[in-house]
Amino acid sequence: MNTKEKHWEDVVRTWKRSGSTQDDFCRAKGIAISTFRYWKKRLEVAGAESRFVRVAQEKVLRGKVSISFDTGIHMIFPATTSNEQLGRIIHAVNEALCESTGTI
Repeated sequence: MNTKEKHWEDVVRTWKRSGSTQDDFCRAKGIAISTFRYWKKRLEVAGAESRFVRVAQEKVLRGKVSISFDTGIHMIFPATTSNEQLGRIIHAVNEALCESTGTI
């Protein structure tokens, strides 16, 4: 991430914490709303691409499904756990990791 992206990530994070509308925040900070929205969208797209947590291949071991994240988290579930349930669990862990690291 370059310096400009870091700057705008800080601006967007400050706006989110402010509780203000985008228009009010930008007016108070002297930022063009179009510029703010451009960077907000750009960072969201970049964040969506980089927020995914790498997951090791799922393994079925004696009636259990094992999932290992590259962060060191390891989870084991019954083999009867549906792919939909596993997907929701992986998504929830990913969101929690992003929140704890402050990723947008």
